[in-house]
Amino acid sequence: MVVKFKVNTKLGYQVSNIIIKDEEGNIIEYRKVSDNEYEFTMPATNVMINPTFEKKEVIDLITNPETALKISIFLIAIISLGTGIYVYQKKESKKI
Repeated sequence: MVVKFKVNTKLGYQVSNIIIKDEEGNIIEYRKVSDNEYEFTMPATNVMINPTFEKKEVIDLITNPETALKISIFLIAIISLGTGIYVYQKKESKKI
């Protein structure tokens, strides 16, 4: 009989290995079905499922601190220029 089971992990952790042993100490082979679901063929004896976990390696995006200032200045300049052109055009349209 094929038995399916799920291993739920805490946030930031992942399953590194699973050891399944029967009452006689024999290691039972298992297969990964999906992200956290596994299956194995059940022997005639009880089994013990022992998962081990490891911390996930999280890669933070590296940002250039100098870029943010340059982008901010550029955006402020564009907005200011656009506002200036709008005000100038409004002023000119009232003269006609």
